[in-house]
Amino acid sequence: MDLIPRSKSVNIPTETRGYRDQNAALARDLAPIAQITGAAVAPQTIKGDFLGLEIERTHLVAVCRFLRDQLGFDLLSCISGVDMLDHLETVYHVRSTTRGQLLQLKVRLDQEKPEVDSVVSV
Repeated sequence: MDLIPRSKSVNIPTETRGYRDQNAALARDLAPIAQITGAAVAPQTIKGDFLGLEIERTHLVAVCRFLRDQLGFDLLSCISGVDMLDHLETVYHVRSTTRGQLLQLKVRLDQEKPEVDSVVSV
């Protein structure tokens, strides 16, 4: 069963000004995370037009709490583990259902001690 009939052409934009503006605003809103991590925040635009941050594992819970309490990120939609050969990553996709925004958080882990605190409390 096709959700979109094959007889109709569907134009899906790959990039829109709205996403760029929204991402620029979110990047500004993420700046206070530097007070939590002690380092400047450098969000990266990820294919699919959403932002991503790489954070230290020791700051994960505090950053997630900030995202929930200050920016309205109220849904953890996905957690993935990725083996990058020389290290492991835990990737979190969090959403703000009120702002309509998606943010990816990456936590790099050492293969010898691949541990990260749970975000269940958030």
